[in-house]
Amino acid sequence: ERTKMERKPYSAGAVKFSFWFMEFRKTVQLLSEGKSFADIKKLNEEINIYGAPTKLRAQQIYSTVTARIKTLDESFYLIFLSSDLATQKLFVLTAALLHDTLFFDFVYEVVREKMILGSDELTDADIRIFFTGFPDIGCDHLGVGMCCIYHKMCSVFFQEGFYFVFIQTAAVYL
Repeated sequence: ERTKMERKPYSAGAVKFSFWFMEFRKTVQLLSEGKSFADIKKLNEEINIYGAPTKLRAQQIYSTVTARIKTLDESFYLIFLSSDLATQKLFVLTAALLHDTLFFDFVYEVVREKMILGSDELTDADIRIFFTGFPDIGCDHLGVGMCCIYHKMCSVFFQEGFYFVFIQTAAVYL
């Protein structure tokens, strides 16, 4: 039985979070070893399992990573852990897409079009154009912070090499 993606309201705050691949993998590993989300939360509070620079950042990582993991069925744990790096990155990407509506829409509207056109380049203008359309699609409530969101998305996509990894990984499966 297929489930639909839950369409949450856009969240400007979600853009500040990284993909946290290593933290995602560590959490899935702990879950596959029988730890519960509560156990992992407690471990993170006690020994900072993600190596975060502050207690607040450790909590943010835990909250975001576990929320993303919860968007997938727990049957993916063993498949994830036995998969190669490219496949694991697709799982992390899928969980991020399911968890963050703004990110999903960006990938659907911008990255999808680039892939259809056979382009492996994402430019600053592509991101800017995406955000220009927000007033037209009923996102006026985000207007004040769009500049900050735009700059953060550019930072995440370009500095973390997201787009390159996404295109290279997706090309293997398409």
